[in-house]
Amino acid sequence: MLDVSQLEGGKQVLLVGEGNFSFTISLLMKIADSTKSPISAKLISSCFQKYRNLSNTVKENARFACTLGAEVWFGIDATSLHQHERFKNEKFDFIVFNFPHVGGKMKIHLNRLLLKNFFVSSSLLLSENGKILVTLCREQSGTPYDKIKRKHGDTWQIIDMATHGDLVLVEAHPFCSTSWPLYNSNGYRSLEKGFQLDEAITFTFARTLLRIECKDIKNQEDFTRLHCPYVQDHLDQIENCIFKETQLFSHYMEETKCPVRVKPIVDFRSVKVQGGKGGDGCISLRRLCKNPLGGPDGGDGGNGGHVTFKATSNKTSLEHISSVLKAEDGEKGINRDCHGKNAEHLVVEVPVGTMFKSTGGEILADLNEDGAVFIAARGGSGGKGNHYFATDVNQAPEIAEYGATGEELSYTIEIRTIAHVGLIGLPNAGKSTFLRAISRARPKVAPYPFTTLQPHVGVVKYDDLQQVTVADIPGLVAGAHRNRGLGIAFLRHIERCLCLLYVVDTSLPEPWQQLEVLRYELGQYDKNLLGRPSGVLANKMDLVQSKENLNELELYVNKINLPLFPVSAQDSVGILPILHYVRKLYDNSRMKEGSDENVE
Repeated sequence: MLDVSQLEGGKQVLLVGEGNFSFTISLLMKIADSTKSPISAKLISSCFQKYRNLSNTVKENARFACTLGAEVWFGIDATSLHQHERFKNEKFDFIVFNFPHVGGKMKIHLNRLLLKNFFVSSSLLLSENGKILVTLCREQSGTPYDKIKRKHGDTWQIIDMATHGDLVLVEAHPFCSTSWPLYNSNGYRSLEKGFQLDEAITFTFARTLLRIECKDIKNQEDFTRLHCPYVQDHLDQIENCIFKETQLFSHYMEETKCPVRVKPIVDFRSVKVQGGKGGDGCISLRRLCKNPLGGPDGGDGGNGGHVTFKATSNKTSLEHISSVLKAEDGEKGINRDCHGKNAEHLVVEVPVGTMFKSTGGEILADLNEDGAVFIAARGGSGGKGNHYFATDVNQAPEIAEYGATGEELSYTIEIRTIAHVGLIGLPNAGKSTFLRAISRARPKVAPYPFTTLQPHVGVVKYDDLQQVTVADIPGLVAGAHRNRGLGIAFLRHIERCLCLLYVVDTSLPEPWQQLEVLRYELGQYDKNLLGRPSGVLANKMDLVQSKENLNELELYVNKINLPLFPVSAQDSVGILPILHYVRKLYDNSRMKEGSDENVE
C-alpha cells in the first residue's frame, strides 16, 4: 500500500493507466494535507488515451492534477514505458498501476499479456530499491491472498507474470478505498465502467531477488526476512527444507532449480480391450393425421467402435496405455427411419516395433512399420429396426434387434526394441551415472542398490546428427533367470536391446566375477543374448582400488574376446572411446538389418 510518508526525500512516482486522473488528484491532496514538513515528491501521471479522445470531465481532472503539481502525459502505453522518450533516462522509486484491464475482464489471456509486458517494461525504469504496486479486483490475482479461490488457470497469475521482469512479491495489502476518498474507478480509460473495489488487493513487487543462504531451514523464524506471510503460514507444505537459492516464482514457493521429473520407459503391458456395443434397433409405427397407418419407421442402431492400435514413430513407450480399453457404443435408432450414429473407433498409438501376444504367448500382430494398424477388438453391429422386418404378410412388425456386444479380448503388448544399446550390470555398478554422463537422461542416482526399477533411455547425439539410444537396465542379481527378485522382468528388458554393454564395478574385489554372473544369467535366460555385439565398461576407475583390480578383469575379458573400456562415469573420464565404440555397434547392427531385408 502506498503511504505518503514513503514519498519523503524527493521520491519519483509514475502512475500508469490513469483513466480519469482521480487517483493522482487524491494522492496529491493527501500530500498537501500532510501535517509534516512539505514532501517534495515528483509525480508523473500517464494515460493510455490520446487527449482528443478524452471526455471533458477527464480533461478537467488532468488540468486540475497539473495545477496541483503533477506532470501529465497522454497516449502512454503501459507495455512499452521504457521506449518512451520521456522515461528513457528516468529511474522511479514507485510505479503504480491500479486495476490493469484490457479487452474485458474475462479476456484472461489478454490481461495476462498486459501484466507480463508491463512488468518487463516497468522493471527497466525502477531504481535500485524501487517498487511496483499493482491493484487487482478480488479473485483475479491467482494468489493465496484471494479469499475466494479460482482455478489457477482461470486467473491473471500476477506473480507468474511478474517473474518475466525479474520481480518478486514482497507485500500484499487490501486496497482501502476509504483512504482515497477522491478516487473514482468509473471512467477508466474513458469508458463509463467501474471496478469492484471491495476486497481488492494491492501487490507490491521488488526487483531484488529474495535469497536464502545454503543452510538447513527447519523453523518458521528462518523465513521472517522473506516478508511473505503465505510461506510463513504454510511452512509444513514445503517438502524440501534445504534450499540453496530460492525465489518466489509462482503462487507457491519453488526452487530456482526445479527437480527434474524422470519418466522411465514402459516396454510391457497387459491390457484388456473391449469393442463398443452396437445400438439397439427402434420399434416405431408412423401415425400421421392424413396417414394413420403409415407403417413401420424404426431406424437401425449404429455400429460400435473398434479398438485399434496404430504404430507411430512419435511414441517410444507404452506408459500412456491404460490396462482397460473400451471403445464407444453405437447410438440407438429412432423413429422416422433415422439410423443411430456409428461410434468412433478408438485409436491408440504405440511405438514402431510393438508386438501383440495372446494370453498363450502366440504373436498375433507385429507393427514394424510406421502407420501399421492392428484391430484388437471389433465393435458390435447395430440392431435392425422394425422397418427391416416388414413383409407382405406382416406389414406392421413390432420387433427389432438388440445391438451386438463388442469383442472382449486380452493381450500382452511388448516393444521389440527399446534401445540400440543396453547397459547391464549388478546393482549399484554405476549404470545410471554413466547414462547421465553421456546423455540428457536423468535417472535416479543413490548410494544403495536397486535405485533403478524401470529402464531409462537416453539419446546420444553425434556430429552427423545421428542419434543412438542407450537404455539403463535395472540391476541383475544371481539367480535372475529363476525369477529371483524381478529377474525375468529385468531380463525381458535386455532382450529388447540390439547391443549390450556390461558395466562392472572395478572397485570391488575380483570384479571379473560380476561379469561371469551377468553372462551366466543371460545364457540361462536366452543363449542368443550372448551372441549379440557387446563390450565391457570397467567403471569407478577414479578409486584407488579400481586400478589394482583392473588387471584381473582385463585377463578375463581377453579370454571371452570382448573390448574393455576403463571409465569413471562420475568424473566423465574415458567417455569418448566408449561413444566411438557405441557408434560402431550401431552402424554394424544397421548394416545387418539392411542385409537381412535384402535377403528376404
